[in-house]
Amino acid sequence: MSQFLQAPQPQYLAVANELMEDILAGRLAVGDHLPPEPELVRKYKLSRYGVRLAIKALIDLGLVSRQQGIGTRVLSNQTRARYNQTIAGLDDIARYAQETNFRILSKGLLSSDEARVPLVSAGAEKWLHIAGLRTTQGRGLPISLADIYVSPKYARLPKLGATLNVPVHALIERQYGVRVTRVDQDIQGALVSKDEARLLDVDPGAAALRIVRTYYVAEEVIEVTLSVHPSERYSYKQTFELEGR
Repeated sequence: MSQFLQAPQPQYLAVANELMEDILAGRLAVGDHLPPEPELVRKYKLSRYGVRLAIKALIDLGLVSRQQGIGTRVLSNQTRARYNQTIAGLDDIARYAQETNFRILSKGLLSSDEARVPLVSAGAEKWLHIAGLRTTQGRGLPISLADIYVSPKYARLPKLGATLNVPVHALIERQYGVRVTRVDQDIQGALVSKDEARLLDVDPGAAALRIVRTYYVAEEVIEVTLSVHPSERYSYKQTFELEGR
């Protein structure tokens, strides 16, 4: 019996264990599809709800993915942990960018009314919008979708390639000789939309963290970012140092 899911346990976990052993042993190879739900129900004498719980356990371990109309496919023969991000300052945001891959999906100019988050109005000028998918370096697992909005005043950045391994605020600092003085952060629980689910390879309606960061130089907003992180693949840790204690 695997060390990850140990007896005694509900029946659906016993089924998850058996399927997991098949994946780890190579009897179900990466890219293979699991049998459809009705077949699993008959084989294991389990309810459809129980089968779905078993598959969810495998999804949480990073072994399989499930998409409506396609079925459940083996993603990996190794279990995974979440990506854990620890934030104590801007240096940690830079480290996060270096430890992951950010693939640019689209870029262009948008008015503040077209943005997915509230932006400081800049009259008729348009903000630079960069949309991208961030993945882990090893197996390329999607850990977030990001929308990055750069103030019109700072929108002329060096030519961007297909990927980014530095934060956009750092590009702004280098290009314009400014220094970020404050970052406001808003973290909310959210549900993954249908369009987001397709790119993140999770089920629509899956739990997620929605993080909005606003970057300032003095009192001027230079950048706003929105990122959506599936909860099963990402955790966030913040450290506070208290002076005088």
